[in-house]
Amino acid sequence: MVTDGPQVFATSIDTVSRERRPFLQQLVTWAIDLDAQGLATLHTAAGRERWILRVHIRGQRRGLVTLWNENAGFVSPFRSVVQQEAPATLRELDERFPSQIGAGNYIRSDDVAEVLRLLTAAYREAAAHQS
Repeated sequence: MVTDGPQVFATSIDTVSRERRPFLQQLVTWAIDLDAQGLATLHTAAGRERWILRVHIRGQRRGLVTLWNENAGFVSPFRSVVQQEAPATLRELDERFPSQIGAGNYIRSDDVAEVLRLLTAAYREAAAHQS
């Protein structure tokens, strides 16, 4: 089932252990902020014990990343989309997080603030690319 917005994903945070909730809350807050800035639209897909927040580029049906709640939080990038829509930021992401900006993988880093800062820059670049 797919719904518009982040509400179902945000509610799903209560299904994980308390120690994993802050990271998921940080991810959903980041996505909501992108939406508020007009950089993204949000859609939640809910499955059996898995929730996916699709962070689409505004005006498109694809995104640079997808956020997952599968008993923990994960950020899954789409390299081909980042390469097309935010190539300058991709170079910086590759430098900072080597071999992590792929397809079907998750970004693994303890520096969540830096990951989200660079992903915000990528969504800004994508928005400028559309103009």
